[in-house]
Amino acid sequence: MKRQLWNDLLRAALGEVAGTPSEMDHLFVRHTYLSMVIGMVVQASFGVDIRRIAENDPADLLRGASFRSATGLQGVIESDFFAWPTEVGGGSLIRALARRIARFDWQRPPSDIASILYETVIPPAERRTLGEYYTPEWLARAMVSELVDDPLGQRVLDPACGSGTFVAEAVNHFIRASDSAGLEPKQALDRLATAVTGIDVHPVAVHLARSAWVLAARPAIEAATASGYDASVAVPIYLGDALQLRFRSGDMFAEYNVTIQVGDDQNTELVFPVSLVERPNDFDSLMDHVADAIELGEDPLYALDDNGITDPGERATLESTIATLQSLHTDGRDHIWAYYTRNLVRPVALARGKVDVIVGNPPWLNYNQTANTLRSELRRQSSDVYGIWAGGRYATHQDVAGLFFTRSVDLYLKPGGVIGMVMPHSALQAGQYSKWRTGQWRASGSTGTLAVDFDLKTAWDLEGLTPNTFFPIPASVVFATWVGPDPAAKGHPLRGSVEHWLGPAGSAQVTRSLVPITDTSVAG
Repeated sequence: MKRQLWNDLLRAALGEVAGTPSEMDHLFVRHTYLSMVIGMVVQASFGVDIRRIAENDPADLLRGASFRSATGLQGVIESDFFAWPTEVGGGSLIRALARRIARFDWQRPPSDIASILYETVIPPAERRTLGEYYTPEWLARAMVSELVDDPLGQRVLDPACGSGTFVAEAVNHFIRASDSAGLEPKQALDRLATAVTGIDVHPVAVHLARSAWVLAARPAIEAATASGYDASVAVPIYLGDALQLRFRSGDMFAEYNVTIQVGDDQNTELVFPVSLVERPNDFDSLMDHVADAIELGEDPLYALDDNGITDPGERATLESTIATLQSLHTDGRDHIWAYYTRNLVRPVALARGKVDVIVGNPPWLNYNQTANTLRSELRRQSSDVYGIWAGGRYATHQDVAGLFFTRSVDLYLKPGGVIGMVMPHSALQAGQYSKWRTGQWRASGSTGTLAVDFDLKTAWDLEGLTPNTFFPIPASVVFATWVGPDPAAKGHPLRGSVEHWLGPAGSAQVTRSLVPITDTSVAG
């Protein structure tokens, strides 16, 4: 089941991934190895004796119970798709791996250690096949600085966070501002827990981004601990479908309860109180404790008391759901659902509480490359809902990046909020983006308005950078602000000039020259 869920999510993230069953098995094993290594590195960086734990209870290094007990950090190390070695006699492998990792000093690992490890384990040719390209740190830093002008007061979301480059830069930006403002340590950590959030549908990318967030946040965590405060926090990086195409969120989120279909012949449902889901620290902690108790054969209902769930209505709903989770585990259908559920609901919960800033690098996938189970819905959203499908001779060139930008504004951005995303260079002038560039994104018959002002900041043209090997095709950065829910609101189209960035990649200092956009699209 874990292997199948991993495969389904990978296809949603990367499209129709080419590979024989044997090749996909090898990729699953490498992803498992990578997640194990990253998890142990993060634990070691916080002073956890991974060698000792490996000798006494190797499975705990993958479940993370000792790490959570020692640090209070939820949602970093947990039993997910990649904990299966503990179920198939993999203790000796875990011990050997822990001994090797423990040879190194991890007290101050590089901030991009997760990305480094990923690029070491997954060779370049395979990353190209999977379409996996990560944003360089200097570009993420420049974009965060450009967009986040009040890091202590703004909420920032990367809805396609990948390895966590933007997440780490946003956390660093927050901590610098917190230090300058003299914010009290516990107050700073509490704010940070909701200030910078990430979502990704790629199972391994989420591991990378969680480690990036927690390592970047370590100064705030250590400062709170040193001041005598409880540094418990749920790391706000979630495995989920930011586009919300894999389920009908309206059906899933009712007024009082969240209902998730397991998808079996018995029509099994998992029901959670909305009031709890909207308290992410409490919800994440509860689900972690329930999952651990079920796996260890203990009574998971004690987790309700341990996590302070006292409301009678919440308890009644949760008691029934926990019993269902136990039955799934007993029937061999696994407690992976505790992990899966906790992450699945987060994009919908975030959409109910909008953010001030969206920043990131959306998927660059042609519609024809997307998973066949999602392709028709992606096109329907682009054409019938938002009216950005150019069609005609441009139909074969349409890609998902424009829809991702548009839908992120629709789902997550506050009125007046700002967005900046790395986009294919074609977004600036190619015909397939002609309707998207109007900034007026509602198709005929759709209710409400969705209009953006592309004049917020001048777009960045990255084509002239040398060397220019960090993306597979020329890139740009496009900024916009949502002009608000007023039905009469009018968008401002992407036109005029771009800032042409020149200079060596990796340099924070660049030469900017304004150049006109030449629109090669056909009017209308």
